[in-house]
Amino acid sequence: MQKLTVERTFAAPIEKVWEAWTNPKLLAKWFAPAGMTNSLATTEVKVGGVFRYCFVNDKSGTQFYGRGVYKKIVPSTFLSYLDSFTDEDGNDVAASHYGIPGDEIVETLIEISLTEMGRKTKMTLVMDNYYDESMTKDMVSNWNIMFDKLSSMNKISVETTVNAPMEEVWEYWINPAHISRWAFASDDWEAIAKTNDLRVGGQFETRMQAKDGSEGFDMTGVYTSVKKHELIEYNMEDGRNVAIVFEKASEGIKVTEIFDADNEYSEEQQRFGWQAILDNFKKYVELDK
Repeated sequence: MQKLTVERTFAAPIEKVWEAWTNPKLLAKWFAPAGMTNSLATTEVKVGGVFRYCFVNDKSGTQFYGRGVYKKIVPSTFLSYLDSFTDEDGNDVAASHYGIPGDEIVETLIEISLTEMGRKTKMTLVMDNYYDESMTKDMVSNWNIMFDKLSSMNKISVETTVNAPMEEVWEYWINPAHISRWAFASDDWEAIAKTNDLRVGGQFETRMQAKDGSEGFDMTGVYTSVKKHELIEYNMEDGRNVAIVFEKASEGIKVTEIFDADNEYSEEQQRFGWQAILDNFKKYVELDK
């Protein structure tokens, strides 16, 4: 028996990744291949328990039902299940029932291992593979598409539109002299932009601190992608990813920040803080004009 292996690392604590696999409301948000959505997700997380799912083709509306029967469960770190196609009533059917090659009912063993890596989680999926090379590539692609959806569930985005030309918006975002004037969330804080080497592999460092010196921290990172007037992407010191997208809009330049959530503060707190800084950027650029 051949095996297929897919590995991914998520910028989320192990408990959240485990919940994404076992909470039916979360599972329904990401557990569907390319071009499909999940219209059914139920879980009974115990040995011998069943989870059911249904993929719906976004264009044709065709439904594909399936079922998993849990074989082994180690909370937060490991689960395995036997996966098979079913009809709408949950009865096992062959792949040919859905126009897919294969006239026999097949149960596929799928094993999910989770490993804690600081603030991240490494996931390894190993499954039985009965298929040819072409089908195997399709399966790997579909798993990765689903895992991309899972990964995006731990991201937060904030945005604003700045009434200024693209050249000015870009310059005010990257120039340390300007960064020090806007990179803080409230007037009782300040920013000191120390370095900003804007190139792939380049680093930046900005000190953010209360004006009374009572608290503060260094914001550091390494740039992973730079496309002038379009995109800046970097990884922070703790490994979390941040992307800033610049787009022309009817009222100016739309600036969107998309970042991996951290594990210390609530999503609401993080969204509020990042949005406040972005609003301060907008205010600074427009007033400076």
